[in-house]
Amino acid sequence: MVRDSETRIEELSRELSRLRRRAARQRRNIQSSPAAWQRWSATMDEIVSLTQQLVASPAPDTASLAYKFRAILWLIEVNESLLETSDLRRLRRFGRELDLLARE
Repeated sequence: MVRDSETRIEELSRELSRLRRRAARQRRNIQSSPAAWQRWSATMDEIVSLTQQLVASPAPDTASLAYKFRAILWLIEVNESLLETSDLRRLRRFGRELDLLARE
């Protein structure tokens, strides 16, 4: 069961990485046409859906928890959610510490 959760989180994380790269490519062309914006928007919707699945999956270890945190932080940064700069810095610092723990 633990291995299944770990595998699921790794799969979702890989898929999120792929979609993020696609969104970055699409974002460069976002102003070229309404269709380009719609493609980018659809990709972002996929990212939100996958992030929700990732967050809902149980984290069996610190590495899986780090994947989940990175996904949440990325959405906060991309959506330019209303956070004070100091709050965002604290979240990033926490993420770096979590990544260090996950590598041990």
